[in-house]
Amino acid sequence: MSFFLELLSNKTLIAALGAQASSQGFKVIRSWYKEGRIRFDRIAVYGDFPSAHTAFIVAGTLTSGMTGGWSSPAFAIGVIFSAIVISDALVQRRAIEETQKKLESLAGKKLFDPPFRGHTLGEILSGALVGILWSLLIGLFWPF
Repeated sequence: MSFFLELLSNKTLIAALGAQASSQGFKVIRSWYKEGRIRFDRIAVYGDFPSAHTAFIVAGTLTSGMTGGWSSPAFAIGVIFSAIVISDALVQRRAIEETQKKLESLAGKKLFDPPFRGHTLGEILSGALVGILWSLLIGLFWPF
């Protein structure tokens, strides 16, 4: 039982998982609002609003700084990984999306289902905001 209590007391993990789950859940709810039907496949599709990868890494990084100190090695590593994840979501995936479009244009047919999408700057910023909110929520109010 102490294993589960230790997991629950890990604010960094709880904040990151909460940010990830709520971002992915929001994509499902947003599909219902936009399309009039719930699409659970939105959970597994890359891209869309908000960036769950960004929310996940930002929440984990900020909460590790709040709990372990801003000069801690965990926070420093979190910042490094945050830069990599956000860069990947914004720049690398956008390049892959453009390459996919060109390949499909050359082939004259759809090759990828679902299509591979990068994130827009707005999706990245909204994911960061979700991560910040979860970090504050868990860091300040989590009872464990």
